[in-house]
Amino acid sequence: MSQAEQALSQAERALPSDPQGSRNPLWTLGLLRSEITTLLRRHRTYALLAVLAAVPVLIGIAVRIETGGGEDGEQG
Repeated sequence: MSQAEQALSQAERALPSDPQGSRNPLWTLGLLRSEITTLLRRHRTYALLAVLAAVPVLIGIAVRIETGGGEDGEQG
């Protein structure tokens, strides 16, 4: 048996037979919680959320300025 075949057989033995069935759903939730916690600790996340919140406000202001602000007295 060559070294490559030995390494392959060892790798096959190291893999679980059913990786999806043996995974605990709580492990996935713990990973999700960890990722969200890491994300919310970063200052750049809050900066990006502030920019995303400001875009619709700025678009609304620009539309109001361009349309004259509705000063004509027209009601819908």
